[in-house]
Amino acid sequence: MKKTLAFILVLCLVCFSISFAIGEEEKQEYKSGNYTFTLDENGNAEITGWNGKADTLTIPSTLDGHTVTAIGDFTFNFCYSLASITIPDSVTSIGERAFYSCPLSKVIVTKGSYAAEWAKNNNLPYSYPDSNDWLNN
Repeated sequence: MKKTLAFILVLCLVCFSISFAIGEEEKQEYKSGNYTFTLDENGNAEITGWNGKADTLTIPSTLDGHTVTAIGDFTFNFCYSLASITIPDSVTSIGERAFYSCPLSKVIVTKGSYAAEWAKNNNLPYSYPDSNDWLNN
């Protein structure tokens, strides 16, 4: 009885592991310069990593011909020198803690963009590319 129960338990665990592995298809990662990105079902890029060091950075609106629409979770985490970032209006999603531990003191965004709303909601100082006036959140 104990052997049968143990066998059934092992069989259930194996089946669960296989179904979990099949259900979680890993997206292919691509590299362009210092960026790592994946593609969504529409061929748009989500930046998932950055291997660089800068105090000022402009997120590109395209990577290898793919429109950048998202910045993934923890993409720029622990970029201790990153103080200023420009986010294009093509970005419509910014992941959880995308800029975790970055000392951002300036976020440049397009007026009315998703990034502008994101900066405002996260109490980050932001401005528009054609403006020298900082907005007070």
